[in-house]
Amino acid sequence: GVDFTAIEDIQLVKRKIDAAQQHRGQVETGHNVKLGAGGIRQIEFFAQAHQLLFSSQFPGLKIKQTRTVLSELVAHRKLDPADQRALDEAYIWLRVIEHRLQMRDDQQTHTMPTDEAGMTALAVSVNMDVSTLMATHEGHRATVRRLYDQLFDRPSGSNATTITGTPDQATSLAQQLTIFGFADPAKAAGLIENWQAGQYPATASNRGRDLLAHILPDLLHAFGTMADPDAVLLRFDGFLASLNAGVPVFALIKNSERLPQLFAQILGSAPALADLVTRRPRLLEAVLDLAQTDRLPSWHHLENELQEQLGVARDYEECLDICRRWTARHRFKAALHLLNGQIGSDHIGQYLARLAEICLVALQPIVEDDFARQHGRFPGGGMAIIAMGNLASGHITLTSDLDLVLVYRVDALNKQSDGKRPLSPNEYWIKLAARLVAAITSPTAEGRLYDVDLRLRPQGDSGPLAVSLESFGQYQHSDAWTWEHMALTRARTITGDIDIKARIEALVFKTLTAPRDSTTLLHDVADMRRRMAAQHKATTIWQLKHVPGGLVDIQFMAQYLMLRHAHDVPHIISASSGAALERCAQAGLLDRSVANDLIDAHRLYRRVRSYLRLIAVDGVPFDPDAISASIRQQLAQVILGDVSLGQETANQPIDFDQATAHLNGVIAQTHGHYINLIQDPAASL
Repeated sequence: GVDFTAIEDIQLVKRKIDAAQQHRGQVETGHNVKLGAGGIRQIEFFAQAHQLLFSSQFPGLKIKQTRTVLSELVAHRKLDPADQRALDEAYIWLRVIEHRLQMRDDQQTHTMPTDEAGMTALAVSVNMDVSTLMATHEGHRATVRRLYDQLFDRPSGSNATTITGTPDQATSLAQQLTIFGFADPAKAAGLIENWQAGQYPATASNRGRDLLAHILPDLLHAFGTMADPDAVLLRFDGFLASLNAGVPVFALIKNSERLPQLFAQILGSAPALADLVTRRPRLLEAVLDLAQTDRLPSWHHLENELQEQLGVARDYEECLDICRRWTARHRFKAALHLLNGQIGSDHIGQYLARLAEICLVALQPIVEDDFARQHGRFPGGGMAIIAMGNLASGHITLTSDLDLVLVYRVDALNKQSDGKRPLSPNEYWIKLAARLVAAITSPTAEGRLYDVDLRLRPQGDSGPLAVSLESFGQYQHSDAWTWEHMALTRARTITGDIDIKARIEALVFKTLTAPRDSTTLLHDVADMRRRMAAQHKATTIWQLKHVPGGLVDIQFMAQYLMLRHAHDVPHIISASSGAALERCAQAGLLDRSVANDLIDAHRLYRRVRSYLRLIAVDGVPFDPDAISASIRQQLAQVILGDVSLGQETANQPIDFDQATAHLNGVIAQTHGHYINLIQDPAASL
């Protein structure tokens, strides 16, 4: 991770360098191209400062060549490409000038000539006249100075008010806080006085209190822009109370222009996210990434980034921690994208699924290598992870667990593994599966990676953690219930070699396209839905998965249509319910208007559920009456399709009751389609 306090140390070194340059009193014609302002050393300092901050996160930055470091910073989204090109061109120019200066009379010098003859000679050496030389030189110097001066050096106190006050100045402090829009400034003043008195570990040190005083005006200004500044301040107080050390976080806030307002949005608009940040404040380092609110990195970039970090791990445990840190950081960044609303929830859901898949693909060989140290390997064998449910469809939420099935291939010629503690085939793969599940789910110092649900494997909880390819095929052919084949419509193999992947996919395709008795199928689907409704009683519309007319109804309709018609129209099969419904409509198997209703409802439910993950603490039933009016307003926006979260809407209020009425209408319409397609036809059998 990033050492936030290093930013402060970098600034201290910068101030010393700047003071030394002013003391020397540089003149334009006598500019030192190496040590002067806008010179070579400032470019090198710029590169080295970034290395200091980010090389633990990106080991590829641990290199000596300045120009290569700048290129790596662009690759890791820590430097704008245009700035990198400008610094690179300036570096080349300054090195050329340095070389030409030292060629003259073979002197070890870095100072531009102060006489006309010297400047003329230098200009001739680079095929320019003196005026062009000086203009080019000053242009490069200006670029270097600008970027160097901006290096982790955000001017603070952009808000003129300075927060001061001691316990005997409560009135004065409260009056100051009124400026920021607090409804109860006296209570707010009391909280701030506690911080200034060092009542929390985060503010116990002088440095911690000094940094907090430095950032407080910007924070309070940002809190004041939210609909309920007092509630935001209370959440920030809880955040401070939970911090063991305040200096690192305060230093980050001080040096990140976007963080005060973003932090206010998290505390004011996303209580579940605020709870996460309170438990893991280092997640805030994600805001140091360039353009984190503008775009999402590509699959290729994510793969390379994780592999680069894993490449310097010293042992197995560190690999597990790296996977957890990397995934948590990117999930938090996805939450920030969802909060600011510039990227739609569909893209966020796909991105979260991509993260999970990349992590599982990277983690499995690490677990296999560690397991092989004791038990060796099975020549000709191999294991695959089959993603089920939402992960297979390529769309999960911030708190989704992963539905997985583990399948292995055995070479009949090998009776045991080749390690110092050999195991039989079944024992080897089942123990390896247990190790893999533990690597994903076990808490370390960095928390859990994901929760995993393995109940969709053959025989469910009573079956082994992993099954052989042959057993998996036999079970699907002879023993699986209809609901298990329904679940199999949402299956996708994400790890394993090309052979086992191809064999699993062929087996799944054969199972799903087998001819079926339509009457039995309809009865089984309806019966399974009744059982699920009895097991998961939905009492409010916010339980969008299980409420009648919710996600499960849509999934059951899609799965029913696939199992009924895939024998004749196999291309309708898709792990995505929305895609399957669209294909069924195109094939004439579902009325177009019904398909459009269901696809729109599916998008709406996913959008609302994604937002609920920000505002509803996991495991606590969502109660709209328990949230602030501003969050209800944003939820109404989400329901009605405006996903610009975190933006104030006082000028254009949306009626929450109107939004919930719309959601209720969609739910009722969806349930009506389920009744017409499955429930009533099944009841008439």
